[in-house]
Amino acid sequence: MTSKSPFFVGRNELIDEIVVVAKKHGAVLLFGGRQSGKTTLLRRLTEVLSTKMGDTKILSSLDIPVFVDLMRLPVEATPDDFFDFLISSAAAQCKRQINGFTF
Repeated sequence: MTSKSPFFVGRNELIDEIVVVAKKHGAVLLFGGRQSGKTTLLRRLTEVLSTKMGDTKILSSLDIPVFVDLMRLPVEATPDDFFDFLISSAAAQCKRQINGFTF
């Protein structure tokens, strides 16, 4: 599934494992110390999953990765702000990956 990247070394198998576990259990907990590469891993996972395309005229399944960087929300953000951000991020990713998608 993964492609090699000169900026992301040694974790391609981990990306494949995360996808398998997420599909099997519905969720994955990514836990690690500061600067351990969690965000880099998630960004790479998003990049890998984003390469597959869909079309509104063809019935099929498609993994749509939605990366939500909470640092982009203001400190005083409310749950409503978070969910608005999540929805807009998901819609934008669907538009990128699904030909003919409108929201």
